[in-house]
Amino acid sequence: PMAHYLDAVAGHNNAKPMQNGPILTGWCSWYHYYENIEETTLTENFSRLSNLKAKISSNVAIIDDGYITAWGDWNSMKKKQFPRGELGMKALAENIRSNGMKPGLWLAP
Repeated sequence: PMAHYLDAVAGHNNAKPMQNGPILTGWCSWYHYYENIEETTLTENFSRLSNLKAKISSNVAIIDDGYITAWGDWNSMKKKQFPRGELGMKALAENIRSNGMKPGLWLAP
């Protein structure tokens, strides 16, 4: 039944089917941590997600708001939570990939 509804909504909105791979499903830091994230906690979560892949399908992990010092300033990271700065974010992206997921990063205008 839900598939019929989704098809109708997609048709109404002229949505085109995804053509570049599987549907992205996964985890976003916002819904548990909100702005209270840090590098070590995220690393632990990515490992846990990888261990749960047999039970929970996930192929993307998004680092949401909480890494920046001011909204809209994407280059000023919270030093206490992300002491390695950009190198830490690069390491987190590599960690996400090594756990079998695509990394994502929250941005807003």
